[in-house]
Amino acid sequence: MKSIKSIIGILLGLFVLYLIIEFAWNFLHMQSCSSNLPPNPTCEQIAENNANNCKYVILRWKKVDYNKELKECKEWEAKEEK
Repeated sequence: MKSIKSIIGILLGLFVLYLIIEFAWNFLHMQSCSSNLPPNPTCEQIAENNANNCKYVILRWKKVDYNKELKECKEWEAKEEK
């Protein structure tokens, strides 16, 4: 019975650690964006806008990557079309 409680305790501890790390990761990667997009923008326009007008709040040395934004937008578009 003691070993089951210790295993549950360890698993619960790992889950809490995971939640803390996930929160910290998301907090560090917060972005501040401004937008000047036309109605019904293309993925290229969205990616360019995000690359030029989004900045990381805490990790100021990181830049928003155009190619990554374009890939995410195209994946989202493909998912929405299904």
